[in-house]
Amino acid sequence: MSKHKKLNILSRAQKTRIRLRGLSANLSKNDLAACKIELRFNREAIIDGCRGVADYNETRVCLNVDKGLIVIDGEGLSLFSFDEGSAIVRGKFDSIGFHT
Repeated sequence: MSKHKKLNILSRAQKTRIRLRGLSANLSKNDLAACKIELRFNREAIIDGCRGVADYNETRVCLNVDKGLIVIDGEGLSLFSFDEGSAIVRGKFDSIGFHT
């Protein structure tokens, strides 16, 4: 059973929370070593190390990475860019998960 961790992000003097799902205690650093996620508030994510798009709609974006799948859930999501292993996802994020 995976444990849930929370990430607090400040957005215009208001706290916004994004849930991080699928992060278990047995997940090693090497599982995420080839993947880098940079968040800009809860509105934009830059993901390096993407191998492809598994699913894409306005409420969910699933990206294939080396050791699994990154799932972003939210509202008004758009895959702004996907180029040479890097993806930019924009919208309002509710949760970000990593699944092996």
